[in-house]
Amino acid sequence: MRSIGGRVRINDEGRDIKAAVDLPGEAFRVTTVDLNGNKQVSDAGLVVFKDCKDLIYLDLYLTPVSDAGLAHFKDYKNPTRLLIGYTRVTDLSLIKDLPLKELDCDFRPERDADILRSIQTLEKINGKPAAEFWREVEKK
Repeated sequence: MRSIGGRVRINDEGRDIKAAVDLPGEAFRVTTVDLNGNKQVSDAGLVVFKDCKDLIYLDLYLTPVSDAGLAHFKDYKNPTRLLIGYTRVTDLSLIKDLPLKELDCDFRPERDADILRSIQTLEKINGKPAAEFWREVEKK
């Protein structure tokens, strides 16, 4: 993690872990992955998180990640917060089955509205309560 500048949290703890050497020797669950702003992150590199099925928070904001990178997480069952704004992600159908409560993305109504409306668990979209977000979309 330190080699590319990210951080993780394990077992729902509030402590940031920035180097693999700081991970415990016993079994643990990765619950947060924060790679915000990290230009070294790659789609292929995200495969290291393929077995982190307990992930609840994923921050890829301002990274070069694309649909191929996000696809590593599409079958996860627990993510509630996903930040993929200012990335190369264009296919939000990859997240349609996730139990997201909060999403930050590069929203394009013609491409994304139906998919986001299908995610009934969304409470916050692009930093706004979902109802407010949709009111603003409908005004345009």
